[in-house]
Amino acid sequence: MGWDAAAIIIATFLGPVVAVQAQKYLEMMREEKNNQLAVFKSLMATRATPVSPQHVQALNSIDLEFKGEKFKKIREAWRTYLDHLNNAPRLDQSQGFSRYETDIAHWAERGSDLLSALLVEMGKPLGYSFDTVDIKRGIYKPQAHDQSEFEQQALRQKLFSVLSGNEELKMNVTHFPTDPALAEAHFDMLKNLQAVLQGGVLAVELKPPESAEQSSYAGSKHT
Repeated sequence: MGWDAAAIIIATFLGPVVAVQAQKYLEMMREEKNNQLAVFKSLMATRATPVSPQHVQALNSIDLEFKGEKFKKIREAWRTYLDHLNNAPRLDQSQGFSRYETDIAHWAERGSDLLSALLVEMGKPLGYSFDTVDIKRGIYKPQAHDQSEFEQQALRQKLFSVLSGNEELKMNVTHFPTDPALAEAHFDMLKNLQAVLQGGVLAVELKPPESAEQSSYAGSKHT
């Protein structure tokens, strides 16, 4: 048997096996690409609401879906952004709330820059050529959302400070519910008591106890 015949026989047996393995490999690569696209699209769609559960879930999927040397820059950009997220400003009572508000604004702006850089790197191997300006400016987010997120953050910080005993809860009582008639009667009683204590006359009425005959007569009279 010549080499040509042997090659034909080998190809006849190995051809279907190679074809199946190639098909499996292509399907695996296609699924990996789809998962990466899902993470990228989720981050792009929620980049205006970085505290939403969908956005956080997509961020935590980066290390899982972008493995290997090919995606090293993506993981590095994610590590830089993650470090920034884990170092948010905290409310310092000695510096006041206005300083905290300023620090939060700067921290949020820096976070937006880092997220944009991450999305730029992530889009390159997926076929998207966005730049940081496209990513930062090409979104719509109502101003009320920013205000709501800031207020919730400030409220959580304030509540934690009070519950942990680091700050007192201030109270200013301006009114107690009262009954005017009861208040007047109480005032009269105090005034009369003061007069007695200062040498006034305390009127006392003594009534003799009823005798048995009077009680009997009163009962028969009513009958």
